[in-house]
Parts: sequence; structure tokens; C-alpha cells
Amino acid sequence: MPMPPLFATLMFIGLLSMNATPAGAKPPAYPDACLDTLALEIAPGENRPYVHSGYGNAFFYGSTGTEAGDGHMGFYAGEPKLFRDFQVFADGRRLDRAQARVTYYPDRLAVAWDGGVRLEIIPLYPDRHYLRFRLTGAPPSVFDFFLTLEQPEEKTEMRGDLISVRTVRAQDTLWYGLAAADGFAFPPHEESAASEALQPYLAMVRNGEALRGRVAGDGFDLVFLYALTREAMTTAWDAVKADPEAGRRSRRAWLLEEINRAYFHCANEEINRAVNWVKISLAQLWAEDETALWAGYPWFNDCWGRDTFISLAGACLVQGKFAQAKALLERFAKWQNRDPASPDYGRIPNRARFGDIGYNTADGTPWFVRGVYDYGLYSGDFALWRDYLADSGAVRIAMDGTLQHHTDSLGFLVHGEAETWMDAVGVDGPWSPRGDRAVEIQALLRDQLLRTGEMAWHFPELRQSPEVSPLSQHWQKAAGRLQASFHKYFIRPDGLGLYDHLNRDGTPDSQIRPNQLFALTIAPSLLTGEEGLRERIIATVRDSLVYPWGVASLAQTDREFHPYHQYPLYPRDAAYHNGVVWTWLSGPYKNAAKSGWVITKSEMDQVLRRGAPGTLPELLDAVPKAGEAFPRPAGTVSQAWSLAEFLRAWYQDYLGLQPVRATAVKTANAWELIPVLPRDWGDFQVRLQLRDTPVLFSAAIQDDSVRFRFQSEAPLSAPIRLALFAPWSHVGVGEGMEIVLSDGSPEEVTFPREGDWIEYVSPAGNLPARTLRYRLFLPEESPDDYLQPQIAADLKALQPPAHWLLTGPEIKAENSHATVLVDADDPAGDDTGDGGYTYPTGPHFRPGILDLTHVRVTYDSTSVYFRLAFRDLVQPGWRPEYGFQLTFATIAINTGCTDVIHREAVGRNSGWTLPREYAADRFVHVGGGLRVENENGDVLAEFIPSGTEFPLGDAAHKEVSFALPRDLLPCPPEMWRLAVLVGAQDDHGGGGLGEFREVAEKAGSWTGGGGGPGKPNVYDWFYHPGK
Repeated sequence: MPMPPLFATLMFIGLLSMNATPAGAKPPAYPDACLDTLALEIAPGENRPYVHSGYGNAFFYGSTGTEAGDGHMGFYAGEPKLFRDFQVFADGRRLDRAQARVTYYPDRLAVAWDGGVRLEIIPLYPDRHYLRFRLTGAPPSVFDFFLTLEQPEEKTEMRGDLISVRTVRAQDTLWYGLAAADGFAFPPHEESAASEALQPYLAMVRNGEALRGRVAGDGFDLVFLYALTREAMTTAWDAVKADPEAGRRSRRAWLLEEINRAYFHCANEEINRAVNWVKISLAQLWAEDETALWAGYPWFNDCWGRDTFISLAGACLVQGKFAQAKALLERFAKWQNRDPASPDYGRIPNRARFGDIGYNTADGTPWFVRGVYDYGLYSGDFALWRDYLADSGAVRIAMDGTLQHHTDSLGFLVHGEAETWMDAVGVDGPWSPRGDRAVEIQALLRDQLLRTGEMAWHFPELRQSPEVSPLSQHWQKAAGRLQASFHKYFIRPDGLGLYDHLNRDGTPDSQIRPNQLFALTIAPSLLTGEEGLRERIIATVRDSLVYPWGVASLAQTDREFHPYHQYPLYPRDAAYHNGVVWTWLSGPYKNAAKSGWVITKSEMDQVLRRGAPGTLPELLDAVPKAGEAFPRPAGTVSQAWSLAEFLRAWYQDYLGLQPVRATAVKTANAWELIPVLPRDWGDFQVRLQLRDTPVLFSAAIQDDSVRFRFQSEAPLSAPIRLALFAPWSHVGVGEGMEIVLSDGSPEEVTFPREGDWIEYVSPAGNLPARTLRYRLFLPEESPDDYLQPQIAADLKALQPPAHWLLTGPEIKAENSHATVLVDADDPAGDDTGDGGYTYPTGPHFRPGILDLTHVRVTYDSTSVYFRLAFRDLVQPGWRPEYGFQLTFATIAINTGCTDVIHREAVGRNSGWTLPREYAADRFVHVGGGLRVENENGDVLAEFIPSGTEFPLGDAAHKEVSFALPRDLLPCPPEMWRLAVLVGAQDDHGGGGLGEFREVAEKAGSWTGGGGGPGKPNVYDWFYHPGK
């Protein structure tokens, strides 16, 4: 890609100033125009998802080449989606994005067609995220602009230059709509029905019904807004039109601050672009005025404890975002379980989502404690340590709860099968069970014990108190006991490093997974005394799991390996932690192995050229699909810990910057700088946020020398001490050297260079100074040095099942002349279970989707035809191949055959027992696919949807229909008795058939209400013959 002229000029100026910052000179920073040079070009027909967001609670997830090509696409304000996509027509002809050249900028998306027509989608403001749609360059035309709405509109108003819609949400109402920034006035109107007389060039569309109208001109300028009340939206619009460019200016200023706070600039323009894009995309995952960090777009727009605190270093600490880090810690401390009687006492939530909080994680809490510790060292705010170590403080409670409820006699932290980061659960339980002692959980416990003790040691009054001192000694002993047990039970005798986990019966699990890396990155002291173990761990992970594009979750030689995230023969969650590459794992690998630049280059290529532009995804397939050179991105298109680990590794591993541990130096602003530099950087400048002081670190790289320069950019309240090339404890005893910034003057030092190595002189206390060699540059490596993808011919995951796989033509066969067995109505409005059931409160659980209204069953000599009608059905679009979602049905058939056993328990988490006379020998489950089972639960046949050609459901017509071959259903149909049971579908997020969703005592976003222990999860039912 050629270097943009402006960016090249900026780079040249930066390099000229690299070794000198004259007094009074402006600190180096990217100017506003830099945002335009970050443009990413997307060719016509190249369909790429994209995300624009701010740090409020809204985001827009769209596609460059299609309209709502993914069911998750649309504009979200918090949880609810307000509209799915937009369409533009000129003189009745749709402006097709697939024919356009698309340019993605940090602050807008530009869509350009031949002839000069250009549409810009411009997010306004960083905290509110309104959207501006501006079309220019068109010949005089008649335009229609459409927004496809997601929710039913309750009321529509057109007043002057603002059209607004009110929609009902679970807890309140929301107003949203479009305003005409170019002065067009909408005629007064207050009806939702379509009307050709209105004449606006806006059409709000839902289910094909539109408010439509047209106006002539050469373009348009519209702003999408939202607010809780009509008055608030009007006020917001008044503010926007008073200064239409203010929203764009404030957004650009925010993005510039994000890339300049921890400014990085090197001689390689492509690297600069990638790093700046990572910062920008990570900034757009902040929410609620930068007090929350969403895990990923589009479906993890909520707070995850584990993800948040794994991301803390890259998202906050290395960038100097200390206020935001503290806000995250305080938010989760408020969510901490503080009930001493609860088994979750002391735990930090796994997930907090719009009122629902769950504590099903063993690692969120130690990651939180690690975050508290690191925040204190990076920011110098040790008061938070004191507060959290108090009797009711979050760190103290976390330690108490862990030791009281979750440790065994060996000192290990015990946990559930799916309470680690490998947490995918399906209908039949965890997809990658790791109970009850996972290797990284033990490393995290060791880290939590040591860091809690170090924080207490920091305060003499705590260190010496009669209450804390014994506790501190107890924590130290617990750490020692854990280490001894770890050596005994986790070290593999076969030379492959560490076992992944210990099973509940104490036997070790021998699968090769990446989790043993965390023993090196989180608690390296855990391995003290085991010579060569570090090298064996790195070699095992590198040789079995590390591809040129990232780190796999399971070795490709394992029989359970799943090479692709999406594959017709298994649900996505089956592969989630059983093979696919997790982008964030490259960070721990880079840290442990002190290498991985090939992976970093692949990640930068992804940021600039693959997947969602400007960001990193949650996952990659482990192996490229046939005929493709690179694995496909998967999971969320923009993931916080993927981006955060990229930045953490940049500053902590490549630059080698770390604050000195509390036990080494008490309150001084002391840091270690142990760089391992990529050669591709060349000369560079970087702003290091050392507590309250930004320090500019410059490096001039020559063939025979390297010159470092350090310059404080603010007055120093206290000296800054830097230990170079060795840990702080080694400086003064024969290794490393110290740089002290004390009076604002720059410090500069030049080192002789020979290849990857430099030489430096190390003062050694009272010993004579000596010259030492230090490897400053990463070793050369190529993609060929990494694991090459290979799929075993008999890989279990890719083999078809032993039972009958039904085809699309088989399940969608029709015969309008078939013999009628059942053709009966079921009362509408009876979808309340025993009379008190309520739907989940999430916006997609629309009233009527669990209300069966008609059953029709017909048959002929070859097939049986089923048609179930409902009061409503929804298709959010997450799985378009199903045709509907969130409704689950089981048809239990007593075929009348006397030579089989009949079963009364329906299963599939229904909690339903059939009356004896309806006890069945065939069970047809319908949800994310279709499955036929016999009385023993054996699967006889299955239909796995893989495309949209043969959907089981039709949400528009509110029915589910399919056919089954007669061979699956014995005995004449006229002998049958059948029951149809309906509830909400739950696939546990991973796709697949699913099961009946839980009905709890109290409804939540994803659980129904009015049920509880002992109650079934069925909302509606039908019996034939009638009962």
C-alpha cells in the first residue's frame, strides 16, 4: 500500500525530531489530519463488517457490501436494537453498496458510486453516538431513505424537521428518529400507517410496511437521534443543528487523544497505522462514560469480569488511562458477592448484563486482584490498596471467600467444569470440561496470594497489625503449600510441560492446550526449582499450538480438534475452545517466549486488510478453508482482550516497560525497561506514562550503534528511576544499568551494536564496572518456523454421524392432497404455563412466540407433514438458516406400536411428564434444527440447517413446517396419539438444536419467570386426541 503523502510528511518530521525535543517545543503528537490518512479502502463487492461506537452505550454494526448481511447488524442503544440497516433509492433505483467503493475512516464511512454519488455515515459525539447520513454529488433525483426498524413502533410523530418514533421496551420507552439537517420540513403527522401524502424522504420500515415518501434534490443530510423522552430528543436535535459540525469535531478530538496519550511512532508507516487503529478500536469498546469496558461487538456489549481485567493492562495501564482503570475496579468491587453464606462469597461477577449478574467464574476474582495490584504500581494510587485490604475491602473479601469456599487440602483452587475462560456449555454440558483444578487457575491463585501479601506489606500499620499480620503469614503458607502440590501433580513426566488440569478424581488431563503458558506469565515463581521446565512449556505450546496467525485452543493432533468455528456438522460452541485460534492468546505467548513477531505482523495485516476494518476479532479458524490462504475470522468482529493484549505486548513485552514490584521498592517512581525490539520498527519515539509524568523515549537505530534518549514532558514531583536491561533487583549487583530522571533534563546514552546485540557498562555497587552484552532485537523468524496446519483424515469432528442426516428437500417436501390426521386450533393467549409464567425480559422475546395457535399433521405413503402456527415468531437473524429463533417445540408421538417401550419423561430440559396414555416412543425436537429420537433417547435422524434455502420456520407467516419420512415413524398414523409442547429455545449461545429454556421464579433477560424448582419449562401444549 503506498504511503499517504500527509502521513509520510508526518513520519519524516517525527524522525527528524527523534533525538531532540527543544525546550518549549510542542510534544510530538499526531495532528487532526492524521485521522484521514488512516483510511482503509474496501473494493466493490468485498463484503466486510464494520463497527462505529463511542464511549456511551450505543453502537452501529453494519456491512460494507450488503444490507444487514448478519442478523446481529444494526444500531443498538444499550441492549435493544433500534434499526437493522438503511437503504437509499434514487429515482426508484436502489443504490447498491456491493457496487460501491467503500472507505472506512476512524470517524466515518464513505460509500462512493460511479458518477460522483457519495454517501457518508458519520457518527456524532463520542458519548451519544448519533448518526449522520449525508448524500452528495447526485444529479437531480427523487430520493427515498429507509430505516428498517427492529421493534414495533407505538407512535410516530412528524413535526417540522424531525420525525420521531416511540417504542416500548421491557422497562421503559425510547424515542428515536431522523432529523433533516438541510432544512427539509416533515409535514405534521401522528399516525403509524403508511401514507403516500406525507412526502418525506424518510421511510421507517417494519415487516414490509413503510412510512414512505419522496422529495427531489441532489442529495440529503439526515441525523439519527435517540433519547428516553420526546422532549429530550427535541432538545438534542436543537443542540445538533445549532452547530452541525460540533459532534464530528468532538469525536475526532477524542480519537486523537486516544492515539496520542501513549504516542508511538516508528520508521515503518504500516506499523504506525496498525497501532493507531488498534487504539481507536479499543477506545470504541468503552461504555457508560468510560466506566465500563464491553467485551466485544456485536453480542458481548456487556461487562465480563474475566475479560475486563485481562484487558486492564492493555486498555488502561500501558496507555496511562488510570482514572478509567480505577473506575473499572470500583464498578466490579460494587458487584462483588458480599454474602458470607453464599458459596460465591468474595467472587467478582463473570458477567453483568443489563441487571443480570452471574458469579460462575473461578478466574475473574484473581484477575481482579491482579488488576488492583497493577493499578497501584502504575498509577501510584496506593490508597486503593489500603481501602481494599480493610476488613470489608474487596481484596480482603476476595481472599477470604477463595480460601474458605474454593480450596482443597492440597492448596489447589477447585472450580466447576466450565468456570475457567474455556466456559462454553451446550445442552449436554460443557464442551471442554476442565474441572476441577485447571493449571492457569492455580497460577492465578498463587498470584492472588502473593500480590495480596505484597499489598499488605506496603503499609507498616497493616504489616504489623494483630489482625492482618497472621493473615499475611497464612497467605504466604498457602502459597507455599500450593507450590509444593503443583510440582507434585502438574509437572508431566513425558517432557511436555504441564498438565492442563486435574480431574475431579485426581487424574491428570493430558490434552495439549495453551493454558500452561499462564504458569510462566502470571506466576513464574510457581516453577522455581524445576530446571528446564520453562523451556519445555514453551516448546510444547509452540510446536503443538502456535500457527503463524495465532495460538490454537487445542492441538491439531487431538482427536477432539475442531479446525473451523462454523461447520455444518457441529454447533459453533463445540469448536469454541476445542481448536479454533483465540486472538488474545498471542499476548501470553509473546510474553512467555519473548518472540512472536510473525503473529504480530499477521495481526497488523488483519487490522488493515481482513475482517472488520481497523480491529481484531475474537477468533480465527485454526485452519484455512480449502482453496484459501488465511483462516477466516470468527466470533465477535471486535474483541476487547484481543486488542488489549496486542497493546499490552507492545508496551510491556517489546518495549519491556514494567513498574517495579512493591517488595522491591516502596513508593519511588521506579520502572524496569527490558526491551526486545522488532527490527521492523527502525527508529522510534514512544510516550511512556510513568504515573503522573509522561516521558518521551526515543531510539535511533544504526548498524553499529543504538542511542536511547529519555525526556520528561512535565515537571517532576520526584525522580524517576529506570532499570535498563535487567530486573530492578539485579541492578547494582552485576547486571543492568540505571537511568535517573530528576530535574527535567534529558538523559541520553549510546550503545555499541553488533547484529542483534548491544554492549553496555554495568556499575556493580563497590565492584568494578564491567561491560555486558544484551540481546536488544527479536530473533529473526518466518512463518515457516511456526506450526503448519494439518487436518487428520479421520478427524472425529468432520465425520458425519452414524444416524440419518436429513436433507433440505426431504424436510421441506409438500403434498397438498395428503390425508389429514390433525387440523386443530389451540387457544391464543394460553402461553402462561400453569397460569403464572412470564416471558424473558429480553427485547427479542416478543409476546406470542411461545403461544401455539394451530396444529396440522397430514401424511401420505412416504412422508408425514407437520405445520405449527404461533401467535408470533421472531427471526433476530443470528441464525438466518433456521427461519425463526427463540421458540422450541417437541412433538411427542405414541405411534401405537406395541413392541416398543413408551416413555413419559419428555427430556430436553422440558421438565415435562406425559400422561400415561400419551407416553411416547418417538420425540421430534424442533429448534435450531430438527432431531428425531426413539424411546431410549437414541437419535434416529437429524436435520442440521446450513443455508437459508430450507428454513424450518417462517417468521413472517408465524409458522414452523417440515416433513419427515414415514420410515422414521412406525405404525399407521391413525393409531397415533401426540403431544406438542412449546417453550423458549436455549442453545446456550453456541447454536445447534438447543433445548427448553429455564423458567425461573423471577424473569431475567434470558430466563422466563413464574417457574422455579420442580416446575416444567413449557409455556403451551396441545394433545391429540384432545385431553
